[in-house]
Amino acid sequence: MPDDVQWANIRPNSNLPVEIYAIIGQMIVLHSHLEEALRHIIYALAGVDSAMGRTAIRAPRLSDRWTMIEDLAEQRGCTIDALTAENFIHDLARISDFRDYLAHGVFYRDASGNVYCRKVRGKWVPPSSNKPVKHAKVPAAYAVTVE
Repeated sequence: MPDDVQWANIRPNSNLPVEIYAIIGQMIVLHSHLEEALRHIIYALAGVDSAMGRTAIRAPRLSDRWTMIEDLAEQRGCTIDALTAENFIHDLARISDFRDYLAHGVFYRDASGNVYCRKVRGKWVPPSSNKPVKHAKVPAAYAVTVE
């Protein structure tokens, strides 16, 4: 958020442009589809049906699901390229972080109508520092636009 915007003068705002709601909804739905696809791969590799899988395997994070897929594939004699796997795990973490940011961030509008989303948990590195700080202590907000 620009330095000239004072947090004290801005309140959370749920009256956002429809396009932003659409993006938030689309990201959450696509994330759940990705979770479901990885879940079915795990069940197939583990040799269990959906009911057994939901009971025994549960629902780990996306990156943990991929690690589970790698382990199960290895036990089945399948190989997964290490570089592909490393890149995929990195991408899954970024996708999950972005989904969490949209789903759990707090949206604000300034007097000019600009929309910002502020993270309220986790850590980040402010531009004026090279040390991570907690969002609860020093909040970070990012402009949200539809392009």
